[in-house]
Amino acid sequence: MSILEVVLFLNFVLVCIFAYVNKYQALNNVVMYSIIILLSGASAFQYLVMDPVDYGQYKIIFNNYPDSLSSVYIQGHEPGFNFLNWLFKLLNFSFESFIFFITFILFYGVVQLLGLFNRDKLLIFLSMITLVVFFNLSSNLYRQAIATSLVLMALAHNRSILKQLAMVLLATMFHISALITLPYFAIQGRKSPVFLLTVVTLSLLLFFIGLDKVVLYFVNLMSILTDNISYSSFARIESNMLSNDKVQYAYRSYYFFSIFLVVLFAFNYKKGKGEVKCASLETQWRFVNFLAYGALIYSATYSIGAFSRLGIYFYIISPIILFFVSKLLLNYSSAKIILVCFSCFSCFGLLLVKNIYLT
Repeated sequence: MSILEVVLFLNFVLVCIFAYVNKYQALNNVVMYSIIILLSGASAFQYLVMDPVDYGQYKIIFNNYPDSLSSVYIQGHEPGFNFLNWLFKLLNFSFESFIFFITFILFYGVVQLLGLFNRDKLLIFLSMITLVVFFNLSSNLYRQAIATSLVLMALAHNRSILKQLAMVLLATMFHISALITLPYFAIQGRKSPVFLLTVVTLSLLLFFIGLDKVVLYFVNLMSILTDNISYSSFARIESNMLSNDKVQYAYRSYYFFSIFLVVLFAFNYKKGKGEVKCASLETQWRFVNFLAYGALIYSATYSIGAFSRLGIYFYIISPIILFFVSKLLLNYSSAKIILVCFSCFSCFGLLLVKNIYLT
């Protein structure tokens, strides 16, 4: 870890402390949007400090993207992302501005989600952007970053199920994996601890019996059947289905952490029937259901390199659930302290993961 990264970590600690004691919403927003612009710019120009593989591949695609509008429909099966490539090339914008825009869209989805909270937006924001899964989205998985942003916005706007489904379908135009979130919206309104514990039990069962190997078999079979189809998703999944990237261990830690949080909420949710300063009880249930559903999906796919990324859609809100559970078990002030500690620990862990596994 370099001296620069140590300095950045110490400054992050100071920002977390500021977020804890600050009572002025305007200052929270100033700090939050300053961080968004800074990190979006860092993602756009990351080649100045490291040589990211996917970043370089996206640049090659962008620079060689056809000028014809018809290319949006023939260059693969994710026309939303293809359209962005075509539009930025048409406007003669640089690749760096293209990446900046994508990363900013990711942050926009987070900000929309935080609109459900009356306070502590900055503190929750800090706890989310230091996750390894968020780092992967903002610096590497650009197509899925846009899809994740749209899924978060669908999660935030729950007044119309049709609007939610439309946003998820739009997300699939950027990354087809967003389809996996659709079934959640049929269960988002459930408020049953028995249901949560059932999902958790099933998830752990699937995880330990190795259902992922059965899924792997069908992926391999579908890859053979679709071998002649250009840009086949199954063929692309098969190409890295045996991936054992050590970053996946971070994803597995999020899985067990999520299971732990869901169980704690299921046994303690009644303590939140009184005054709720962080979010409504309905919102808490929807978010916990989302995380529980994500854990179930991950348990059946965790060893498959490409499929393990499905967990990203769900684990990104795990700090929010931590905040909910901490408040239920302790109190509002203690929940804020726990979130500050989690944010700092997460940031330090991110720096370690980046140095050990990503360099």
